[in-house]
Amino acid sequence: MVGLRWWNEVKKDGKEVWIFESKNEKMEATADKSIFWTSLYVNGGGWAILFLFKLITLSITNAIIAFTMLIFAGVNLYGFFKCSKEQQGRLKKFGTKAVSNMAKQGIQNFGNQL
Repeated sequence: MVGLRWWNEVKKDGKEVWIFESKNEKMEATADKSIFWTSLYVNGGGWAILFLFKLITLSITNAIIAFTMLIFAGVNLYGFFKCSKEQQGRLKKFGTKAVSNMAKQGIQNFGNQL
C-alpha cells in the first residue's frame, strides 16, 4: 500500500535480525499514506483504551488479551516506523518544535516572575 515492509529472521546460529525495507516514499499517494498511518495509530490507541478500561473494571482476562494486542499493534507500528524515513523526519520535527515551544514558554514564565 505504501511501499514499506519489515520482518524478523532467525539465523542458523540463533541470532535474530530485523529487516526494514521501503520503496521510494515520495512516489506513493498521500491519501494512501494518510489512511495507512492513521489506521496504525488508531489501532494502537484503541487497544490502549480498551486495556485501560478492562483494567479499571477488573476484567483481568480481557485486560491480558487487550494488553497482548496492544503489544502486537505497537511492534507493528514500530516496524513500519523504522521503515519510513518520512515518519522519522516528522517525529523529529515534532519533537524539535515541542522542545522549542516548551523552552519559549519557560523563558516567558521566568520573565513574568521577575
